[in-house]
Amino acid sequence: MAAREYPYGKSILLNAVYDMLDRLGIPIAFADSQAGILRFAHGTGAGEMELTAILRNGEEVTRVEIADTDGELPDVLLDEISSTLRQSFESVTRRTTA
Repeated sequence: MAAREYPYGKSILLNAVYDMLDRLGIPIAFADSQAGILRFAHGTGAGEMELTAILRNGEEVTRVEIADTDGELPDVLLDEISSTLRQSFESVTRRTTA
């Protein structure tokens, strides 16, 4: 299992996760957005992702935990989520400053 916390709300993270899985061609087998649980399939394996919103010092933080049968995939997916968020916010910044 791998986990990482992001300084964004749960809805922002869910959108980033959906975008990332779609971009990588990883199908979602089950999703419960309210509970923050996604199950996905890839190759011959499967995994589960859980997003938990946390209040830390009055700021919302979302913890993403990924359990998977492939030892390296959770870390790769967390890196991809970070990349998706970075690209999204850079795109928004360019549009608002142009």
